[in-house]
Amino acid sequence: MRGIATFGSSEAVPAICRALEYGGDRKFRRDAIEVLGELGDRSAVPFLIQAVNRWGDTAAIRVLLELGGRDAEDAVIRQVNDGHDWRTSDLAASVLGEKGITSAMPALRQFLEISDSSYSIQVAAMALNQLGDTITGPELTEWLRQGSSDQRWRAAIALRELGDGSANEALLNGLRDPEVEVRREAARSLGRKGDDEAIATLTAAMDDVDERVREEARRALGLLAKRQWGARSTAL
Repeated sequence: MRGIATFGSSEAVPAICRALEYGGDRKFRRDAIEVLGELGDRSAVPFLIQAVNRWGDTAAIRVLLELGGRDAEDAVIRQVNDGHDWRTSDLAASVLGEKGITSAMPALRQFLEISDSSYSIQVAAMALNQLGDTITGPELTEWLRQGSSDQRWRAAIALRELGDGSANEALLNGLRDPEVEVRREAARSLGRKGDDEAIATLTAAMDDVDERVREEARRALGLLAKRQWGARSTAL
């Protein structure tokens, strides 16, 4: 594959695209995609889109956004909610945030609302934060206060990456939620973004009836203590 690339873009790109169209094994397709990215010719975009749609080749996601263009961006955005599998969806969400593709915000919000994976929810929230989203955080805060059990669970995870000071207040209330998974995720999020005001409520959560919540509260308090120590050391 690398040998073909030495012929130059005008000859190599069509040859590699034709080979990619017929598939081959995963390693062959990955090598072909990497070479197309190095050659930087946008005529490869339709073939890269096919590689993602047909085989779920995650390597093509980054190359598509590097080549640029609305067709490439739209193809990656579609992968967020209609991906070949969870790997392509998670990677698409992550890379769209890294690359600053703000047109992906609606798809990322939808991903956050429908994914059943806590990791995927956090990936979507992180991407929205990278894109400067200011709408979803307040909505999630309201979800955590009075949404359904599913919405409260999602909010407790996503507010790890989104939301302002009011989100911390909602997360503190989340530690008293009737659902174990909401309390657990709220504790985890407070460990990530909480401040001194969270210490008392997290300490109380050490007596939660569920062992998983107690463990997350312990970890969160440890993270808060580390941040306090780091802040004091910096001040000295």
